[in-house]
Amino acid sequence: MDSLQTMKNHLRTGHSLESSMGQTISRMEQIHGKHSLMKWELEQMERKLSLDYTVEALWEDFAIRSNVKEIQSFARIIEIVKRTGGQLHKVMETSANQIRDNIQVENEIAVMLQGKKMEQKVMTIMPLVILIYVDISASEMIASLYTTILGRIVMTICLIVYLFSYWLGQYFVQKIESV
Repeated sequence: MDSLQTMKNHLRTGHSLESSMGQTISRMEQIHGKHSLMKWELEQMERKLSLDYTVEALWEDFAIRSNVKEIQSFARIIEIVKRTGGQLHKVMETSANQIRDNIQVENEIAVMLQGKKMEQKVMTIMPLVILIYVDISASEMIASLYTTILGRIVMTICLIVYLFSYWLGQYFVQKIESV
């Protein structure tokens, strides 16, 4: 995202896309250090530009190798804008805003998912905590659940429901994470 913002700013001041990519390298080093992956990628692109590769081909190659949907959509945008001759800095600004919004939504979803996972863990533990608490504080009150036939049947059914609920919660969390 930082590299996209930097390139957008250089384009706005009148630099070409190729020039803005070169200038973004030093900014990536300032922000993320000498061993930044994005800095390395931009350096590779700059070397290939000097070998007469097109910017579109370089971004397409990067999009394929990274397998990141934001980079893939950005590569398509560069290809379309370079082909049609659009105002690249405006398109990049719109793209940067959309990518930022997508990342923000993905982060919010991840936070909500973590909250639901924690909630599921609490809901899994609470029946056990309540049962232990009642057993410690009023053991004679639930003694019939462990000593009589009917009590054992009821507790066995409760255990089955508890284990099924636990399994169902884990199943839903895995399904949501895979989406």
